[in-house]
Amino acid sequence: MEYQQQHLAIAREIKDRQSEGKALGNLGLAYHNLGDYAKAIEYTQQWLAIAREIKDRQ
Repeated sequence: MEYQQQHLAIAREIKDRQSEGKALGNLGLAYHNLGDYAKAIEYTQQWLAIAREIKDRQ
């Protein structure tokens, strides 16, 4: 998860919304797999907001 947090920080720093969304989605999956559903929902909701913003239909 540390690498995904770094990925997220870098994506935000360079303002790459697509990469930011991917990092958030990956973090959501990781927390889901760890059973931390509150954090999984938090990250997934952020990812969904970015996906809608950039019109990423995948």
